[in-house]
Amino acid sequence: MYGPPDAFLQNALTNSTDYQRHLKASGRSKATLVSYGSKLKMLVDRLGNPRLDRISGNKLNAALVELEEGQDGGRLRCPNTMNQIRSIYRLFFAWCHKTGRGKRNPTANLELSHQDYTKTSPTTPEEVRMFLQTIALSDERLSKRDPSACLRYEFHSP
Repeated sequence: MYGPPDAFLQNALTNSTDYQRHLKASGRSKATLVSYGSKLKMLVDRLGNPRLDRISGNKLNAALVELEEGQDGGRLRCPNTMNQIRSIYRLFFAWCHKTGRGKRNPTANLELSHQDYTKTSPTTPEEVRMFLQTIALSDERLSKRDPSACLRYEFHSP
């Protein structure tokens, strides 16, 4: 569905074949498309269904605070998740503005927060084998519960 510049947010989010084509053409996976859709639906749930030109930066910020503080059922969101949500909103509104669906971009001043990431070291196949062997050799009664798990790992490990 092609929307005029004052298209409803709901139409642009869920019914726009152009937006779906854009995301697919950008190499987005099906899981990413589903993720974008769910994050944008959270915004629609907070703002109602206003025209794009009626969504201000202040309204968007208020919706983001509600999401972060868990005002959607008590579910608090970590800073990394909020950065993902902000990023999706920035991409969406930039696309709406660029394609003429929105007269302005309410995310123009929206910034991501800086997060320190903990570097994790990967588990090697040998460490996994040792772990599974320890379980198999233990006296724990549940250690023999699913011996096929060890076989599946042996056949599929790199």
